[in-house]
Amino acid sequence: MLTLVIGGSASGKSAFAERLAVQSGLPRFYVATMRVWDAESERRVARHRDMRREKRFDTLECPIGLDRLILPARGTALLEDVGVHTFDLTALFEAHKNDEYKLYWKTDSHWTDYGAYLAYEALFDYISEAFPAAAPRQFSEFEWQEDYYGGDISHYLEYYNVNNVKNGVYYGSTPLMREYNVLRVPAFSVPSQILRSVDRYKTDHILTYDIAAVQFGKTIQTNRPELPSAIIHRDSYSGQMYDILAERLDTTVYKSMWDYTVNLSQIKQMQPDYIIYLVAERNIGEVFPY
Repeated sequence: MLTLVIGGSASGKSAFAERLAVQSGLPRFYVATMRVWDAESERRVARHRDMRREKRFDTLECPIGLDRLILPARGTALLEDVGVHTFDLTALFEAHKNDEYKLYWKTDSHWTDYGAYLAYEALFDYISEAFPAAAPRQFSEFEWQEDYYGGDISHYLEYYNVNNVKNGVYYGSTPLMREYNVLRVPAFSVPSQILRSVDRYKTDHILTYDIAAVQFGKTIQTNRPELPSAIIHRDSYSGQMYDILAERLDTTVYKSMWDYTVNLSQIKQMQPDYIIYLVAERNIGEVFPY
C-alpha cells in the first residue's frame, strides 16, 4: 500500500507520516534523501532525527540513486521530501569576481561565457555524483578567444537599427558601446547533433550565440546512455550554456525560452533524470507566480 501525505510548509506532515508508520506495527525504515548543504538543512536533519529517535526507525541514507535502493521485503518505509536542489550562485560568483575574465558584460544584462561556464561546472559537479560520466568539461578543454561584443544594454541606448540584425544575431552600431571579453570555443570534438542545433562557432560574429538557433524548443540526443536525460526550462541566460549542457546529457529537451509550463504528460512519457530550471533572478516570478 502506498500513502501520500501532503501539506503546507511546517504543517506537521512528517509527524503525521511517522505516526502512520508506527501504527502499522511493522519494522520501520526511514529513507533519508536530504543532502546537507548549509546550516538550515543541518537543523532540519537534526530535528527529524530527534523525532524518530524513540520510534525505532532504521535510517537508510540515500541522497542520490533512489531508484537503486533495495528495501527489506517486510516493513514500512517512510520516504520524505525528495526535494528540489537550488543553485544560488551568489557566493560562487563573489569568489570569482576578480578573475582574469569577467562574469558579466558591461554592455549586456547577461553573464559572459566565463560566468556561464562557472554555473555549468557547479551544475554538473552535482549531477556527476549520480552520473560520473557527466562530470563537467575542464576549463582547459576550451579555447578562450577574444570576443568583441555589444549587448542588449548598448542596443537600448543606441536605439539599434533592425538592419543590424543578421540571422538573429545583433550587431552593435556604435563601436564605443562594445567591449572586449572572451568567447568559449571547445577544443574537443563537438557531437554533430549539437552542431546542427546551435551555431556558436563562427568567427565573424559579435554576439556569443545565435538567438534564432536556441530560442525555440528542441530535443537533442547524443546517444550516450551513460549520461542522464533532462528537461530544461530556461530564459535567455541559457544561450551561453546551450551547447555545453546538451553535450553532457544523453537526451536534452529544451523548452522554448520563457516557457515554464510543466507538461506532466511529457514528464511521464520521457521519465527524465532531471528537470532543470535555468532562470535568472529577475524571472523567478514568472516561474513561481504565487
